[in-house]
Amino acid sequence: MIQFLDALAVFFIVAMGLVGFRRGLVEEMGRLIGLIFATIFALKLYIGLGSFLMSWVPIDVWVLFVLSFIIIFSAILLFARMITKLIHFLFLSKSTKLANRVMGTTFGLAKGLLVIMIFFWMIELMPNRDNADIIIKESNLAQKLIHIRKTIITTFHWNDPVDLGEKTIREFLNIIEENRG
Repeated sequence: MIQFLDALAVFFIVAMGLVGFRRGLVEEMGRLIGLIFATIFALKLYIGLGSFLMSWVPIDVWVLFVLSFIIIFSAILLFARMITKLIHFLFLSKSTKLANRVMGTTFGLAKGLLVIMIFFWMIELMPNRDNADIIIKESNLAQKLIHIRKTIITTFHWNDPVDLGEKTIREFLNIIEENRG
């Protein structure tokens, strides 16, 4: 099952490379940069938005934090795509079409890898820790991508957003348990 997950992830990354070839460098680079900015800002801001929405929206805490991440991520990604379309329209010509496509493949592969990385980060936040531990332990790709995340966090001296999110969710769940009991 887990090796199947690794194979599926590799297939997705290759498919994103092919999509990158079709779109080209300008559009793929814009989409990759948008994806990176959307990920960084969503990871930095989803806890604040989730905490703010807790008093307004009476749903499960874990679902609320996932929705907060999705809202921030989607808004920034849509804005970045509008900017990318504008740049693509202004700068692309027929003479640069092949170079644009070949380099688009590279950026497509990078974008696919980033999407898979985000997927494994979300698995780390799953409330059922046993399933998440099994997936991470048995998946070579998940272990490598989580190691990359931790290396980046250490390099830039950031707080781990996954650990921070998990801690915040646990605190809110403990508060809810205390209020019920």
